[in-house]
Amino acid sequence: MDGDTAVIICNLDLVVPFTNAPSLKVMDPPPDFKQKHFDTSTVKLRTFLESADATLENLLLTMYSACNDKRLVGRISALHENTAYKHGLDHESAVLQAHM
Repeated sequence: MDGDTAVIICNLDLVVPFTNAPSLKVMDPPPDFKQKHFDTSTVKLRTFLESADATLENLLLTMYSACNDKRLVGRISALHENTAYKHGLDHESAVLQAHM
């Protein structure tokens, strides 16, 4: 559990007439967002298995590398929360962190 709390509203007077807000442009990341902020390189499993590093341990380390360091899990969420608090949700940094 990551501490999130779910709220379920069962009152039909509230649920039936509800509609989502219109989509906002700020919700869409810029076209080059992934290229600028993420390593999107891939290695085919067959290529990895044919390499000198082809051990089960190395395969698992590669697959789960983002989760290995517990200090990193939730870091962007915390940064986003702090940035939004200090500068507002429409601040450039808050929007960037929201897309992360």
